[in-house]
Amino acid sequence: MSVTVHVVPHTHWDREWYHPAAVFGLRLTRLVDDLVDLLSHRPDFRTFLLDGQAIVLDDYLAARPEQESRLRRLFVDGRLEAGPWYVLADEFLVSAEALVRNLLEGARTVRRCGGRPMAVGYSPDAFGHPAGFPVVLRGFGIEIAVLWRGLGGEPGQDGDLYRWRAADGSEVLTVHLPAPGYENGQSLPAERGPLAERWETLWAQLAPRARTPYWLVMAGADHHAAQHDLPDVIAALNAMVPQVRFSLSALEEYTAAVLAWARERGGAVPVLTGELRAGHRHAWALQGTHGSRLYLKRANAECQGLLERYAEPLAALEVLRGGADRRAELQAAWRTLLANHPHDSICGTSADPVHREMMTRFERCRQEGGEIAARSLEGAVGHDAVRARLAGRGAWKPALLVFNPSPAARDAVVEAEVALFEADVSVGQQRVPPAAPVRPGPLRLVGPGNRPVAFQELEVRSGHDLVESPLRYPLSAAVEWHRVAVRARDLPPLGAVALAVETARAARGAERPPAEADPAEVAVAGNAMWNDRVVAIVEPAGTVQLVDRASGEHYPGLAALEDNGDAGDSYTYSAPRPDRVVREPDAVAVQVVHAGPLRGVLEVVRRYDAAGLVATTRLTLDAGSDVLEIAVEGENRRGDHRLRAAFPLGAPARREVADGLYGPVERHGAKRPAMPRGVEQPAPTAPMQRWVSVASGARGFTVFGTGLPEYELRRDGTVLVTLLRAFGQMSREDMPERPGHAGWPTPTPDAQCLGPFAARLGVCAHGGRALDDLAAVERAAERFHAPPLAAMRRSLLELPRPVAGPELLGEGLVFSAMKPAEAGRGIVLRCYNALAKRVAGAWRLSPRPRSAHLARLDETPIAPLDVAADGRIPFEAAPRAIVTVLVR
Repeated sequence: MSVTVHVVPHTHWDREWYHPAAVFGLRLTRLVDDLVDLLSHRPDFRTFLLDGQAIVLDDYLAARPEQESRLRRLFVDGRLEAGPWYVLADEFLVSAEALVRNLLEGARTVRRCGGRPMAVGYSPDAFGHPAGFPVVLRGFGIEIAVLWRGLGGEPGQDGDLYRWRAADGSEVLTVHLPAPGYENGQSLPAERGPLAERWETLWAQLAPRARTPYWLVMAGADHHAAQHDLPDVIAALNAMVPQVRFSLSALEEYTAAVLAWARERGGAVPVLTGELRAGHRHAWALQGTHGSRLYLKRANAECQGLLERYAEPLAALEVLRGGADRRAELQAAWRTLLANHPHDSICGTSADPVHREMMTRFERCRQEGGEIAARSLEGAVGHDAVRARLAGRGAWKPALLVFNPSPAARDAVVEAEVALFEADVSVGQQRVPPAAPVRPGPLRLVGPGNRPVAFQELEVRSGHDLVESPLRYPLSAAVEWHRVAVRARDLPPLGAVALAVETARAARGAERPPAEADPAEVAVAGNAMWNDRVVAIVEPAGTVQLVDRASGEHYPGLAALEDNGDAGDSYTYSAPRPDRVVREPDAVAVQVVHAGPLRGVLEVVRRYDAAGLVATTRLTLDAGSDVLEIAVEGENRRGDHRLRAAFPLGAPARREVADGLYGPVERHGAKRPAMPRGVEQPAPTAPMQRWVSVASGARGFTVFGTGLPEYELRRDGTVLVTLLRAFGQMSREDMPERPGHAGWPTPTPDAQCLGPFAARLGVCAHGGRALDDLAAVERAAERFHAPPLAAMRRSLLELPRPVAGPELLGEGLVFSAMKPAEAGRGIVLRCYNALAKRVAGAWRLSPRPRSAHLARLDETPIAPLDVAADGRIPFEAAPRAIVTVLVR
């Protein structure tokens, strides 16, 4: 077999890691300055891979804008490769839609520089890969991936090429890098003797694993500049080893050769399925990162939820209503968030200054996403801020706007802040004509059809509110803020309703029918609360017994806290030997915070003297809901420990299903292989996106978490969710779980997470059969993760009629995205089939759209879809398939 060795010059650019982005950004500028000069003066240095991410282009041009034309010329001439990603993200700790936005932004950035995004799913250093990864790549027309971690060293995993097949049948040809990974060809020597020795080493790495006559040598490493004499080294290799052809190549040249070979001999390539989280004998998988610096994961989940479930759908709804184009705003918000998604960043495995800067980015993203959602909501209901400001307060009709982020009509208890006017407030030179202050009367909310809306007062406080306009200074007012739980009924799918805000004094003389009685109301007494779905009882130890009223099953001991030691680092959890485990509290106090009828809240305070911990748990149950929300907070005063919440099933779990990338992942029954000493040991924990479900016979429940991606399932059926890890080193070498340093030894005192901490969980009881179709699980996930959004607007000139968005129809279909289209005037609707069977589905829109197309994830149209007279767009979803519809 004639062998061609493709030597790919590259750098792997960790944008921030053991130094912050500011330091590495300056080093990047020097590296690219040198590279541009090198490529300009050495035509035989044909190409260079600027990693698989495009953010390096933004970073470089921000510092060196005058170099744009030279950079563009190199891309146009095919001398540079970049992308397809904007950042090289961790693939378990970000959402599926975030990975899609990552690829979209990567393509935009490379094209803006005159290039074409690399058509290779290059992910050289991510800490494992989810089962749905092939689906994402094929959704962008990418047929081949190059990976390193998560695979190798086990029987059947001894080659360098596989077909990786996802649950929907999507496949990508997968090149598996050798044990040294993406740096096997770094710093190749020019001298004949050392070069011959190096080739012997490379031959030993590559030849036994080679399935094709095309071999890959990656000539670079972390933060390495281009090796100037590489063309000379390759010439020397060709002279030294005449039976082998050595080529300085682009990565795409190598993958094109492998793809062509595989098309001719496809049957010779073994198939992989499922997630890649092992390969411990080959390269460290570092699965302990899922529990590191969980404050980052929570902030990320909140920002992703804000953009995906509120800002983007509202911007798309505004498009449907003929409003503003907010694509540029959304892209800016996503760039802010994506800058926090590189694996060393979101995994929490960097120096303290890196993660402090991340929190600033998260806050910026919150502000950007909140502003987009607020203005889009106003645009969707037809509010004109300029006209309202000119009209003045006398013309205003205050209302609470409620947006439903789900693609189905919905009843819900919605928490809202309602403002009642008291007095105008003058600021600086802006003098407001004096008017007699108003003492608000009792609050009333009135919905469509002039019907009163039930609500429960949670808190009343004094404050201020601004009414803003693009053409005038804001108008400030002293107001009485009412925090309320509102019983919102018949919320339209992905749409909004307005609830008129009145006071009893203002509404005097207007006849209102009484609010309807609610059979699903919450009742609270002592240490228990209940509605028509569940009963929650606080037990003497501060744990919760949950009773599923439909089945009669009791689940005692839920939300127990378990604290033990942590002798690990940012990459790997390690228990001290011996360990100290604290489970039983020394004191428990329970009080009623809210007694219904729409929202019941019990507060449980537990003191653990041996752990130095006082934890406050707020249990929340809403009318009609089967989800018990569990908010845990406290102050961490100790280092080197781990705190987890325990949820015992009461029997060994026969099924374990976790929410994953575009669909569920079934894990129960997968045994962790025993590893010899001197090899990374498999972690007992596993990742989840939004939830994990366990079941045994008639018993079953789902645990939800916001930015709590790490859980463990014990043999007795107990699910433990990590709430806090406290450790003080980026990397250690003295742990039995991993033989050596995974990063540079760096003290990380901030990773002890001293100070306040908080975690938000939920639990929903159901039978074991709920895991067959997941409909009940996904409905509960919507209630927990995507509550309706309520926004007070005092300056509406008229009460808008209910605005309905797209409705999703079909068994087992899970909503994923509604966003403005990347190109042209239109929107994108996406769902996926969580079932292992074909499903007939449809989107229904009013008014009827002009056209609809089935599309890839990158929004490339695939085929036209029929649009019925009633606005229905029918489609078929193959088993476990993603369905993207482009609507004009």
